[in-house]
Amino acid sequence: MYRRRYELEPKLNIKNNSNSNDGNKHSYVTILLRIGDHEASVARAFLSIILISCFIGYLLYKICQYNAQQLRVRDGFLIVTLCWLLSTIMGAVPFVVTGSIPSFTDAFFESASGFSTTGGSILTDIEALPRCILFWRSFTHWIGGM
Repeated sequence: MYRRRYELEPKLNIKNNSNSNDGNKHSYVTILLRIGDHEASVARAFLSIILISCFIGYLLYKICQYNAQQLRVRDGFLIVTLCWLLSTIMGAVPFVVTGSIPSFTDAFFESASGFSTTGGSILTDIEALPRCILFWRSFTHWIGGM
């Protein structure tokens, strides 16, 4: 009986239409590098944040590589606080570099509200932002909701 139901279900026919002109040609790379939509400043913003984050991660790895100590509760609080601040600062950089939010304080607030899913925003015309910044803003809210 289950076999018959499965055979009767319609099959999804998903095609990759690369000739569509609707502007929704999203993939993991093109969503960050929207050079085709003249958003090179957004690509530079995301590439800079990727490089900065990798460099900071590599430095922390090298510093902590040979320090095998038992973590205490106080250390845990410090690690969580620094990770929260660092991720919020890194999340604000694309807003500032692209000029979508010119003030770093406002960009920090937007990033913190996204990662904490408080829903607060300083933006009045959200639809006027570039697509990648809209995706980044939505991504911070999604990560915060997890």
